[in-house]
Amino acid sequence: MARITLSKGIDTMFNLADYFEKNPPKGKPIIIDFYGPIYKKDAEYFWEEINKHLNVKYMGIFEPSKIYTIASQYDLLIFPTRYQGEGFPGTIMDAYISGIPVIASNWKSIPEFIDINKTGFVFNLGQENELNSLVINLYNNPELLKQMKQNAYQKSKEYSAEKAWEILKPYLGSTLKSL
Repeated sequence: MARITLSKGIDTMFNLADYFEKNPPKGKPIIIDFYGPIYKKDAEYFWEEINKHLNVKYMGIFEPSKIYTIASQYDLLIFPTRYQGEGFPGTIMDAYISGIPVIASNWKSIPEFIDINKTGFVFNLGQENELNSLVINLYNNPELLKQMKQNAYQKSKEYSAEKAWEILKPYLGSTLKSL
């Protein structure tokens, strides 16, 4: 659900796909879908990898008005970023609003947006075995996944316009009265 580029961790996602092709879980398959614009510099690598994997698909770019409808159909957002300019990740917020837990890389301020074991998990870059284990854990624990989905949606309310006004009101006191 973001720019498709190596700095956003597409190689990590293809490593995850490799792992699950070699170690398929019992039950329904794990499917990885990518959404977003493809960074030209990494396009050749991306398409080569897409063509190697049966359970990985490029779904295109969706209209912003459809983001929550589409995202809510998924079980999990994996956000393996190592993008130097990463700040407040709107992708994580979109997942929470859609009731989707997040597994993200331990990168810059990303862990600050995840309540470990409640709205998601964090893994260390270069430690794909951690990522694999986290995905397997959620796959094998549907009740945990269900609870985390509810927690993710509740977490999204912390970032609502109403909550922002609550936080800002004391600092804007007299300014608000004049508006």
